[in-house]
Amino acid sequence: MLNVITLIIIIFIFLVLLALRSSQTLPEDPMAAMKDYFGSFKSAEWDEVSNLEEGINKLGEENVLLLQQIEDLKAEKIELLEKKKQRELEEQQRLAEEEAKKTKKGGKK
Repeated sequence: MLNVITLIIIIFIFLVLLALRSSQTLPEDPMAAMKDYFGSFKSAEWDEVSNLEEGINKLGEENVLLLQQIEDLKAEKIELLEKKKQRELEEQQRLAEEEAKKTKKGGKK
């Protein structure tokens, strides 16, 4: 990406120098003329690049939030599974106790 930007800058500088060379009047300060040109120059592509960079930043922020949500949901899933196992164990224990009571009552009769 950096090489592409560097190449674009070199091309723009070349175009400015070429325009200055073919100009009828030469500026007194070529550096100031280049600064004026690049300061006022705004291509639609730069707007698109800015929009893309903003989109990338926004998606990066959303990605961080989504990754945190994934971790939270995984933790919640683990917690729910543990609660389910606990309830099943309690139910098995209750059934075993009821069975033991029935067995004791049946043995006494």
